[in-house]
Amino acid sequence: FGLPIAPQGAAEAEGRTLDLAVGRHLLDRHMAAADLPLVETAGGLGSPLAPGTLVLDLARAMGLPVLLVAPHTLGSVGQSLVCARLLEHEGIPCAGILLSRTDPGPEGPEAGTHAPLLKEHGWGVPLVGILPHLGTAPPARPPEQYAAWAMEQASTVEQHLDLDLLAPPNKSGPQ
Repeated sequence: FGLPIAPQGAAEAEGRTLDLAVGRHLLDRHMAAADLPLVETAGGLGSPLAPGTLVLDLARAMGLPVLLVAPHTLGSVGQSLVCARLLEHEGIPCAGILLSRTDPGPEGPEAGTHAPLLKEHGWGVPLVGILPHLGTAPPARPPEQYAAWAMEQASTVEQHLDLDLLAPPNKSGPQ
């Protein structure tokens, strides 16, 4: 969709609707072959996907643990804890919390407090890591140049996140 707004609003602005049954079929097919199934959604748990359906409903239907991703900024601890509690209330497992730097500027004074506060108040939900600002993807380039950029980003992710926390039961972490 063209507009950077909640999926339902973006679809309606273009005179379209999201067919969640088709989306679910495609996700099921791809997840069956995945070592570490991850589904990225647009927006947070309360973002409307279609009339009567929120991202939270999709998470429940998928039956996968949720990795909460929040900006590494003022307010992220409260936002993360409220979402973790909502997942617990809904019976949806929370795999962990990931904080992501979205701004290349200096960190605010709150940044150093996030990990200890989440550990103390997070009901055992692990902090998977704090991802530094990664910049933006390069403009369209030949595939080999984009692949090199993507591999560099993957290396940074591996350095800053405990990916073993996301490994499905009976499997080791990513190789």
